[in-house]
Amino acid sequence: MRRAVVGLLLSALLLFTLVPSALAYDRRAGTRLTVAAGETVEDDLLLSGVTVEVAGTVLGDVFAFAESVIVTGTIGGNLVVMGSAVDVSGQVDGTVYAMAENLNVSGAVGNSVVSVAGSTVIAREAVLGGNWIASGNQLRLEGSVGRGVLGFARSLRLDGPVKHGVEAWVDQLSLGDSAAIEGTVTYHSGREAQVSADARVGALEFIPQEPRSWGGPGLAPATGLVIRVAGFLIVGLLLLALLPNLRTRFPRAIRRYPWQAPLLGLAALVALPVGAGVLMATVVGAPLGLLTLLLYPPALYCGQVLLSWAVGRFVADRWAWLGSQHWAVIFLAGTVLTTLLTELPRVGLALSFVAVVYGLGGLLYAFRGRDGGETVVW
Repeated sequence: MRRAVVGLLLSALLLFTLVPSALAYDRRAGTRLTVAAGETVEDDLLLSGVTVEVAGTVLGDVFAFAESVIVTGTIGGNLVVMGSAVDVSGQVDGTVYAMAENLNVSGAVGNSVVSVAGSTVIAREAVLGGNWIASGNQLRLEGSVGRGVLGFARSLRLDGPVKHGVEAWVDQLSLGDSAAIEGTVTYHSGREAQVSADARVGALEFIPQEPRSWGGPGLAPATGLVIRVAGFLIVGLLLLALLPNLRTRFPRAIRRYPWQAPLLGLAALVALPVGAGVLMATVVGAPLGLLTLLLYPPALYCGQVLLSWAVGRFVADRWAWLGSQHWAVIFLAGTVLTTLLTELPRVGLALSFVAVVYGLGGLLYAFRGRDGGETVVW
């Protein structure tokens, strides 16, 4: 499983490197890559290799993809990282977006940390200026968070100061001696939290729910999320690079037909396989029926991928910082957000179905030229 996940991440990395639109980045590839102490990179930097270390200063954003990523220097922008083991002990002025098996943050992060990892530790030395949004098997907070915490995990331990509140969907929540949560801790779980007598909490709200199955001992729920995100990145980067007008056409179709798109998607979801079956029963229509059945699963998948792009685009239109980023970063943000939403307990399955019908309907409208623009061309 680990090799499969690493392979998917490296495939996504390769596309980040090869997508023609990513020309503004300083790209470096190799087995072991180092931004040495004392070195200053004045542009955005993309690093891909087996081992990556940033010990110097990068004034822009850093995209790092490797089995091992170590940041001990200073990053003036954001850090987007995928790897097996990721350690951030330096300074990141922007936001850290991380997908890893093991993530450790012990430095200063000016904004937020968004993580999907098997195990994540925000160490006691860490200072986060914004939020910590995390999904994984084991999450542990010992450092300080300037805003709030949103977590999805088997185990979440809070043992540090949080300026605002905490909301978590967990199997087990524990608050240690050093926990100092100024807001409300709302947790959805099958059991009550373990709270130290020395922990300080503004309020504690327990919302009972059925215990969630995590797939067996030692299996991190983040593994499936990483595989899904990596798959979306591979397909989405190719699709949006080869058909760049889809970047505007698909979100525009969703905006223009907010109710018609899911209805068309629902109709197509049912009618396409039925129609293909009817065609397969005739000699003349058999080839068309077979072609429809072959294209049906890719259409469903691509629709969901493009919906992730549309969600990222909608967020970027309302968040100036994200709107100023490269389209691949916007797509990554949308993919992570939609993936986390469809993993929410109770509503996740419903949101997944909505994503399927919205994506398929939006795809049909976009390719039919019904959003007011020209038909998509290859």
